[in-house]
Order: sequence, then C-alpha cells, then structure tokens
Amino acid sequence: MHFDANTYSVPGAFAYKTLVLKADASQVKLFNDCRQIAVHKRSYEKAIAVEDPKHYDELLAAKKKAHASKIKEHFLNLGPTAQAYLEGLLAAELDAARHLAEIMDCVRLYGKNEALHAISHALEFKAYGAPYLKNIILQQRAKRGIVEQVAIRIPAKPAWTELCVEEQDLSLYDDMFTENENEK
Repeated sequence: MHFDANTYSVPGAFAYKTLVLKADASQVKLFNDCRQIAVHKRSYEKAIAVEDPKHYDELLAAKKKAHASKIKEHFLNLGPTAQAYLEGLLAAELDAARHLAEIMDCVRLYGKNEALHAISHALEFKAYGAPYLKNIILQQRAKRGIVEQVAIRIPAKPAWTELCVEEQDLSLYDDMFTENENEK
C-alpha cells in the first residue's frame, strides 16, 4: 500500500485490493471491511518500503505448494508405475514432496528409463523412498560398468538444474552402420 511516498506491506491475501488506510503520528493501520489487517510504524522518510516479514509467509507457503504440485505432476507423467509408487510413498507416510523432488533429480541425472526400471523394481519389494530408487539405479549401473554421475548445480541459474532432456532412440545410428556394412 502506498502512503506519503512510502510503501507498507499487507498480507498476501490483500495484495492489489482496495483497502482503507488510517495514519496518525506514529502508526499506519490498514483495514479491509472495518477489520484491521496490518499495523506499521509510520516512516517520515521518503521512498521507504516498510515491511512485516509475516506478510510474506502466506505467499512463500503458496509458492512452495505450487512447486511441490509441479514436481508431482512431472513425476506422474512418467507413467502408471509412477502413480502406484506415489500411492506407496503416501501410504508409508513419508515426506512425499521431498522424495518426489529427489526422484525427479534422479530422472534428470540418470534418465527416464533407468528411473522407471528402478521404480518397477522398488514396487516389487515395496521399497518406498528416493534413497531406495537411487540405490537401485546405482547398482544396475555398476553391473553395467557405468560410474556414478555427479549432479551439476549452478547456484546463479537454479532453473538450469531443473532442465530435463528427453531421451532419444539411438537405434537409428545402429541402422545406419548396418546399412554401410551390407553395402561392402
């Protein structure tokens, strides 16, 4: 809310709404339908943002919930085994949002196919949780002689860490080499 060349914060639910402001020599009070929603110490300086950190708690919680929902959606897009695994995570009363985020990190790092194979394997043994899946993936990779990949984190560009590249069918190249050998 703008008043006397300053801005005063309001709870997120009241952002961009028409409010009543009452100011005296020491306080700025904000009301919605005769109900007081915020009180700030009045600032006589200019171009100051007077904020109450509690006003942002609701927004941060909503943002966190939206992020968890997005991760859940990406996880469920992996296929029907993902739905069954999510149900198992929830039944095990684990922190599903944290586990799904870690599982999606594995999908980005090791690929969709390896993650789905690990999910199927874990479902057989009712082993729910990201550490189980990662362990299954690493064991399968070790059997094939593949060393563990280290996740790259770029603090300045966190969105880049979220990027996922769709795996391509490389059998096209096998066909090309087979055709060249047949021509000889």
